[in-house]
Amino acid sequence: MVKQCFECGTTEDLNEHHVVPRSRGGTKTIPLCYSCHCRAHGRDSKGLEHRRLTREGVKRAFERDPSLRARWGRATDPKAPADLVRGKIEAANRHAMKYGEYAALLRSQGKSLPKIAQCLMAAKIPTPRGKAKWTPMGVKRLVERYQKLTEET
Repeated sequence: MVKQCFECGTTEDLNEHHVVPRSRGGTKTIPLCYSCHCRAHGRDSKGLEHRRLTREGVKRAFERDPSLRARWGRATDPKAPADLVRGKIEAANRHAMKYGEYAALLRSQGKSLPKIAQCLMAAKIPTPRGKAKWTPMGVKRLVERYQKLTEET
């Protein structure tokens, strides 16, 4: 059986729509095309209001269990988060000291962030987290971290 939009019957660009939002306890879904899904969320094909629904869900979860806020995004060992964060910062600093000079030099020569990203990819310089490619925002963070580290010394 081919899925089709519950409202208009199309079979293309389908999304699963929670009749009752998950943030409000809903579990059942119906197929809706993108256009009908947007209308269901009070939009005219300009995007959905997932951000608001997610915020509501997180807020309700915190209201149900206030201890969640303290544990949000942390490991079960109370000492682990600090060590984990410290390790990530140290790794980012090492990466910035190793590769940041090249990016900062290109930036001082007036190259745009997207152009520097292309140069870093061409030079096969890895991203700090091993992602597939450099983004302009990643280049900006690298240059800023390098500049901050070199100002301190």
